[in-house]
Amino acid sequence: MAGIITPITDLINKIQTGSIITYCRIWNNQFKYMEAQQIESYPFPCAFIEVLMPNNYDQLGLGFTASEVTFRIHIGQTQYDAGDGTLEQNTSIFNLRNDIITLLTYYEPPLCSALQKVSETQDYEHTNVYHYIIDFKCSYIDEPGDQTTTQIIKQPPTTLIDNATIS
Repeated sequence: MAGIITPITDLINKIQTGSIITYCRIWNNQFKYMEAQQIESYPFPCAFIEVLMPNNYDQLGLGFTASEVTFRIHIGQTQYDAGDGTLEQNTSIFNLRNDIITLLTYYEPPLCSALQKVSETQDYEHTNVYHYIIDFKCSYIDEPGDQTTTQIIKQPPTTLIDNATIS
């Protein structure tokens, strides 16, 4: 019984190994806490995964449920000077955006259908950390209520003897 942690950890591994972002964790509003110096430091560029769970599930039977889940990817990047005279203008965040979209579009984490990008936005209230947000939606099968784990699979009896006669 894996549950939602399985696709989350799979996405973390996918981002860390398949993109130029090597630091990815679960979202806990790290950018806000970093500004207030209330959290440990982490390398840039970075990504954080937020899971927007649904309010409604559809019952599939045997304890399985289905719903649509949104995985929100928060990308963080710092660039103090691009070296081209455009101080305070970070365009490298868009390369990270493209990298994540290319990596995750149609990707199927465990227990999920293919990811589809449904929205994206920038955080315009930042200091030195550029924050870009991309939402991917998919169908998700939740299995912690799985009732098949207690079922016993047994071979049918083979001692049946049939003495049929044709009249």
